Amino acid sequence: MPLHQLLYISAAKVPFTEEQLTELVHDARDGNAKRGVTGLLLYSDGHFIQLIEGEVDAVRELASKIKADTRHHEFQQLLSRQSDARLFPDWSMGLASMADMSEEHRAEFSTFIQDVRSGKIQASPDDRAPMKLLVRFASVVGP
Repeated sequence: MPLHQLLYISAAKVPFTEEQLTELVHDARDGNAKRGVTGLLLYSDGHFIQLIEGEVDAVRELASKIKADTRHHEFQQLLSRQSDARLFPDWSMGLASMADMSEEHRAEFSTFIQDVRSGKIQASPDDRAPMKLLVRFASVVGP
């Protein structure tokens, strides 16, 4: 079956604490492992960027569940595409909290969110900017 990747941004209704983020990721890892889904979640100042990847039905089902989660809103899908390979094959769900990042990384994250919300960045399956951002942050946090 083809591999599917979905990338979205959203905003927390109430900013998450580090403890809440840890709990969220722990729960996601359990569910994702059962679904065969991998990915990376970035969080900063009440904003999420997440890539989920796996079998198309599993990714779509998980995206629907995420979209319905009342802890966040302003769900905006940036990419939904087939891929030949996973970006994060060893991560049932990696987490990069910007609280642990440099000021430069936090500014880059914030600028990206602002650019997407304002329409400056309109991701398409061929747009590499969002994926480059994820890979750059992933290299900082490691699996």
